[in-house]
Amino acid sequence: MTEFSDSEIAAEAYRLWQADGSPVWGHPQDHWFRAIESLRARSPTPDRVEEAGPVGALPARPPLDDLLLPGSSGEVT
Repeated sequence: MTEFSDSEIAAEAYRLWQADGSPVWGHPQDHWFRAIESLRARSPTPDRVEEAGPVGALPARPPLDDLLLPGSSGEVT
């Protein structure tokens, strides 16, 4: 589970409150909990982070054989 700071949650809750028409009556905690759900939905899951690799890492290069055109020997003449 991803943790968010109070200021991140508050900013998202405010955005949701405005999107709902800035109601005077209601339950502020509803926007707070919706904000947490919204932030979690937008944050990468641990699976996605592992697939992406470390920050700044380059993708693995394919073997040179995969880069050769069909029928070419790969020898430089």
